Amino acid sequence: MRTPKLLLYPTDITPIPDLEARLRSALSELGLLGAPFELDGRRHFEAGDRFLELVSLVGCSPALELAPPDDPGARAEAARLGRFCHLHLGPLFPIPVWRAGSRARPRCPHCRASAPAAQVLNAGGRCRACGGQSAPETWRWRHQGARARLFLEIWGIHESEAAPTPGLTQPIESITDTPWSYCFVDEAAQAAEATSG
Repeated sequence: MRTPKLLLYPTDITPIPDLEARLRSALSELGLLGAPFELDGRRHFEAGDRFLELVSLVGCSPALELAPPDDPGARAEAARLGRFCHLHLGPLFPIPVWRAGSRARPRCPHCRASAPAAQVLNAGGRCRACGGQSAPETWRWRHQGARARLFLEIWGIHESEAAPTPGLTQPIESITDTPWSYCFVDEAAQAAEATSG
């Protein structure tokens, strides 16, 4: 099983003292984060009171489940599978890591041919179609993958179901002093797959 996620990330980041705590505090004040809970040893948060004001629904009739199951046993399994929206602010990685969905097919900046994300990353950005070489981050990912040092994960959102609003991105951009972007991934239910580089 794969878990759908909307990932928000700063496009460039230098270490800032207490960054994770400052972001967590700002996200709580904004009303994005609700009650905390533990999932597989990591701190997650239910969707806060203003979640639907800060994350805009898009696409054809998206149906997001915001409330977790009442049964604690069912809650953990539903959380792992992304059956309700909840959030996790990941750690600040020492170097940027790649995250991409299993169906991600970025386009070559030279010939516009698409290729599976794993192929692009494993080949260091060499295009099999035209032979052109470009850094993977110069490929057109179309919100299907990202390279960053920090990710705000919103679990339970499928590709193109929702996007962050300026009401969410502007306050966190002021903390990190850099623009934020987003992508959609579907990752193994037990652990996030990340590739450094």
